[in-house]
Amino acid sequence: MAVSAKNHQHSTHNPLSQFQQAYSIEEVLNAPPITYPLTLPMCAPISDGAAAVIVCNEDGLNALALTKIAPSKC
Repeated sequence: MAVSAKNHQHSTHNPLSQFQQAYSIEEVLNAPPITYPLTLPMCAPISDGAAAVIVCNEDGLNALALTKIAPSKC
């Protein structure tokens, strides 16, 4: 909760931040719950995005019943 309050405080200094509202620790704790013990200001917005990678050898691919996939060309 303190980290969330600190991060929101820092966002007020960044004109490019998606959310620029400061929250006190009490406001973070009293915000609408997402799932115990997380409240709304503790969670990342949908727009933050995410990625995942599975790194394994060919035996691992076989165990997962996957085939080799060429690396993406970003």
